[in-house]
Amino acid sequence: MNCMMCHAKDGAACYAPAQTVYFIEATNRPSSLPPSSVIPPDDAAMAFRHGGRATLLKADFHVENLKARDYLAIRSLKQFWYPNDKTGRSSRP
Repeated sequence: MNCMMCHAKDGAACYAPAQTVYFIEATNRPSSLPPSSVIPPDDAAMAFRHGGRATLLKADFHVENLKARDYLAIRSLKQFWYPNDKTGRSSRP
């Protein structure tokens, strides 16, 4: 699960639900993380194992299958990880 979804103080007020990731398929996560959380993974942790694509569930509950180049193009967009301006890593979920 996108860790930032838990830190959003009002998840229902997601600015761009079709662009914000809710669940992301990753691999090789650090064992110190709970199984349900994914802090934005580094590129090596992304799982492009379905025909060279990674599966993502977006906040509006549609599924996308992205190739690595497509993921790299959108991963730095704020709305990809942060559902709204009330989201903060330092706040408690």
